[in-house]
Amino acid sequence: MIHHHRVTGTITMAAAVAAAACLFGGVTDAPPPPGIGNCVRTAADGIAVVDCRAITALYRVTARAEGYGIDSACQGVPGTVWEYSDASPGPGADTILCLARNPLVHI
Repeated sequence: MIHHHRVTGTITMAAAVAAAACLFGGVTDAPPPPGIGNCVRTAADGIAVVDCRAITALYRVTARAEGYGIDSACQGVPGTVWEYSDASPGPGADTILCLARNPLVHI
């Protein structure tokens, strides 16, 4: 007679914690702010990077300023139509993005 080990379907606590870490480890990490040359669209929680050829890519990041007031950060940056700052704490929180109209969409 051949005996097969019975699989019970239970997993150890360590395996459960490891699986949860893999699944949910990056959920709370905010993405870095868009870089110069990235195109963005407005989103419910701020702005989001999109392909510059997309119809929703209304703006292109032309400059980034660190530690300036929102009213003076983009003075002198040609084409600036909007200054954006993510006021939430974390990396890039004091970064102000100078946004110009995306020439690929605004023809």
